[in-house]
Amino acid sequence: MALSELLARLDGDEWRKQNPFSSDISIASEVLLHPYAREDEQQLAAKAWISKFQPCVFGQVAAKADTLYIAIITDADMTEGDDALRERLALEKKTWKQWSLEGKGRHGLLVVFTSPKLYHAAPNHALEGCLSTSPKSIR
Repeated sequence: MALSELLARLDGDEWRKQNPFSSDISIASEVLLHPYAREDEQQLAAKAWISKFQPCVFGQVAAKADTLYIAIITDADMTEGDDALRERLALEKKTWKQWSLEGKGRHGLLVVFTSPKLYHAAPNHALEGCLSTSPKSIR
């Protein structure tokens, strides 16, 4: 199933309207979801959140040591179609590998989807299908 079809199946999270995200998520999301935020600003916001609030200690250490390569995927990237998104992800993976091999210290790859639709989606089976379905592997 195409990503556009999966995104169309998402439902809004009614529960979240009465139970907002924690302040740390809300603050990071202000930058991550801002329509005019630059990619470097979004990467810094993601890294700042990970370095303090990521439950995995290894993730926190990697963010603090600046050893994560963070790829930002926007709504615009997702609406260009599966093939374009697949190409974008393949390019990000290639760039990450180059950074790692050239000694720039980016040992982990993190893909962040900055989509208000995903952010506000109900955590149900429709979202699960969106996150677990891969059109094709990325090489």
